[in-house]
Amino acid sequence: MISFNHTRSTPRFILRLPQEQDIPRIFSATRYAGSNDGMLWEPPANEAELLTPLKNNLTAWKSGKGYTFSIISKEDQVLMGRISIR
Repeated sequence: MISFNHTRSTPRFILRLPQEQDIPRIFSATRYAGSNDGMLWEPPANEAELLTPLKNNLTAWKSGKGYTFSIISKEDQVLMGRISIR
């Protein structure tokens, strides 16, 4: 099990637990053509639709069934993406 406050770092990025504050940036990314290519889900119609996937990510993390990390730029603290380990 990995604790909720666990982070990983590289020289350029911090990987951390997803947070609700990430949702506007994620939603914005889904507005670009091709951003969902290869994904197993359709782009959300609004930001509220991203709350359930966030809760699912946190539940999976807590149970040890999967870990989704938000990738944050160390330089400017901007969310750059996500990665999941299942």
